[in-house]
Amino acid sequence: MALSMFWVDLSETSAVRQIYRLGIGVTANDDRDARAILRDRLGPKVADAITSVRRIRYEDIDDRHVRPNMGAHVIRGVWFPSLAVSP
Repeated sequence: MALSMFWVDLSETSAVRQIYRLGIGVTANDDRDARAILRDRLGPKVADAITSVRRIRYEDIDDRHVRPNMGAHVIRGVWFPSLAVSP
């Protein structure tokens, strides 16, 4: 299965929204896999705060805030924020 990039939005009322204000970028097999990665890497509080997971292209990524601060988007895992990137 080919990997795809996803952008994840969080509930505005969630406490974790303060940490991940812009959202979270993740590369995964599908939206279900993206949710599983977030639960594994960032914990259940983040996973429970997800309001949407949508497939995106590199061209769709904000070039002023996200692109300069993103990690590797070609491997499976979290790439924004880059502090959350793990092998």
